[in-house]
Amino acid sequence: HVDVFYDGEYRGMYMVTELIEVAKGRVEVEDKVNGTDKGFLIELDFRGNWDGGTEGFDYFYVGRYGSPTDTNDNAIEFVIKSHIDTEEDTQAIESYVVLCHTAIMSGSRAMIDKYVDIPSMVDMFIIEELSKDVDVGCASFFIQRQVGGKLYFTAPWDFDFGYGTYGPGVSHTGFYSESSSRCEWFKALIKQDWFRAEVLARMKELDGDFATLLNEVRLKGADLYIAGDRNATFWKLYGNHFHAYVSGNVSTDLNSYQEHIDFLVAWMEARWEWMKLALE
Repeated sequence: HVDVFYDGEYRGMYMVTELIEVAKGRVEVEDKVNGTDKGFLIELDFRGNWDGGTEGFDYFYVGRYGSPTDTNDNAIEFVIKSHIDTEEDTQAIESYVVLCHTAIMSGSRAMIDKYVDIPSMVDMFIIEELSKDVDVGCASFFIQRQVGGKLYFTAPWDFDFGYGTYGPGVSHTGFYSESSSRCEWFKALIKQDWFRAEVLARMKELDGDFATLLNEVRLKGADLYIAGDRNATFWKLYGNHFHAYVSGNVSTDLNSYQEHIDFLVAWMEARWEWMKLALE
């Protein structure tokens, strides 16, 4: 987090972060190998075919993934964010992802395990549902594969429409995967008893880490509250419904950075406990 000054004038607080890309220390996959056994990084992004949206990256479709109709008009683009040399490279990547998609949609754990790293899939489900991220499976959603490996859910990213801030996701109850028509994989998996059991077991295993996380959120809030209040005052955020997507109980009703931190922690606690009860 940084405070930005321009020509000596305060311009707000920002967060500096790294890109999600294939690089050492970021997403590390061997994507320079041609042929059918190829490493890759893919972003599922419904904006992939927008003018300029792919930024020069190739993309493909997997059936009608994410589309509520019989056409690809609203389907999600699988955008290849790693190195490709030939059309054969793209076809090899697409073929493997199609195998994974078919396996996941079957609901068979044995079939899924042939192509997909199940622990990473379970962890990503927990992250996405804990935050109740409305972009789950359709934007800023990344998968990768190492040469010779399985599909791996990776690089959780972009949760501005989560944690009780976005209109449809305000409540800490309800699995978003059950109601979302665009996250085909999690929507199929949440119906499977074996998957629900593995998610619950993993959450119970993570109970101590989750408590540590909440404490870290409180400490970070204490560290940032002066800068946070200054930023909100500069941008006139408190008491102002500043964006149609943001719920009023966050944008209008909370009038200090500390109140936002308290809201976040309480919402996460309630969400975590509800998820475990619902998975029983």
